[in-house]
Amino acid sequence: MNGKLLTEGKLNQLKNGLFYAGLTGELFMVILDKSNYIIQYQTWWFRLFFVLFVGKIVLTKYSRKEWIVMAFFVLMGICSYICTDREEIIRVVALCAACKGLDAKKVLSYVFKVTLIGCLLIMGLAITGIYGDMTLTDIFRNNILETRYTFGMGHPNSFHCMVLMLTLLWIYLKFDKLNLYKLGILMGINVLAYCFSTSRMGLMTTAISIMVAAFFVYCPKMRDQKWVYIFGCVAIAMTVVLAVVVAWYGVGFNHKGWSHLWLDKIDFTIFSARLRYAYFRADLTRWSLFSCPDNTRYFDMGIVRLFYWYGIVPGLVYMYLNGALLWNSKKRKDYGIYVMVLMFAFYQLFEAHTISVFNGRNYVLILLGVYLSEILHLEGTEEVYWWQFLSFKKQVGINKNN
Repeated sequence: MNGKLLTEGKLNQLKNGLFYAGLTGELFMVILDKSNYIIQYQTWWFRLFFVLFVGKIVLTKYSRKEWIVMAFFVLMGICSYICTDREEIIRVVALCAACKGLDAKKVLSYVFKVTLIGCLLIMGLAITGIYGDMTLTDIFRNNILETRYTFGMGHPNSFHCMVLMLTLLWIYLKFDKLNLYKLGILMGINVLAYCFSTSRMGLMTTAISIMVAAFFVYCPKMRDQKWVYIFGCVAIAMTVVLAVVVAWYGVGFNHKGWSHLWLDKIDFTIFSARLRYAYFRADLTRWSLFSCPDNTRYFDMGIVRLFYWYGIVPGLVYMYLNGALLWNSKKRKDYGIYVMVLMFAFYQLFEAHTISVFNGRNYVLILLGVYLSEILHLEGTEEVYWWQFLSFKKQVGINKNN
């Protein structure tokens, strides 16, 4: 028995080692991308991390329903690869499936520490003049030449984006210990970051995140009410609707009329021409079920990019799972999940940080990986390795023939 326990202990160490090696690699790529460093052989690095996650999957037991659903998502990833030459969906499936049996808090605590250290390192190198630029001079809005601080992250919006990501991670990890004092400190950091970056989207999204967290902390009688979660799911659905509206508007852009005037005015005044870039580069005529190899353009609006890059089917599946994860947070009474999922959906409507080839940017993927079986009711009394699942299916086929 001691030998068996020792073997199981070593197996768990190996599985965790493979997972955290892959996760560290993904996070390291995010940090490198945020700096001025040009990543060499990026695709092959991603494939290496993919293999590490697959290694974790091979050594992990899943219920038969989980194996079937995993096969469905793998099939969707293969379809995406055939249609677009993109490997991201298959890599996402591997990352999520590898999260089986892990503690979301521990994993995201590790993500927070690595990301924080990486950001501080980039900032330190830029401040000391060793590597990276402290500022960027460009025309950011209203045709005015400005100088803003980047702290080595290439763009002021990227700097404030990382402030937002770290804020959301901290809120999730420390939610049970949040109070007005700590929330005030977070808001102060947000305002200070804005003084350097002048990123209105970063300021607004971080501020709303803190206010939503404050709502859950100081309104305990309301945070479990059904309408709160209905609101969250409707808000996520509305981000998809707004993305469709923006892409549809691109089709009729040459049509004259009041809509052209007022939408353009709002776009340039509030959104710094984000809508214009999105509907010029990814209008509805370029959308399809699984996209195509030609859809490679970059622009800010993340949810438009989601459907443009990967197609309508993967886009809808991903957004549905976001809504299901948010709804499941009510059952778990894990309000930090609600804040993170809702604010990711809001932020990626206007920014594409989380919709990219860098899976380490999207912390919702880890939450989905940990809780997907619970969300989709895939738990089973018996869990098997992949070869046991295949032999079971073969045995079922033999029995049916007999």
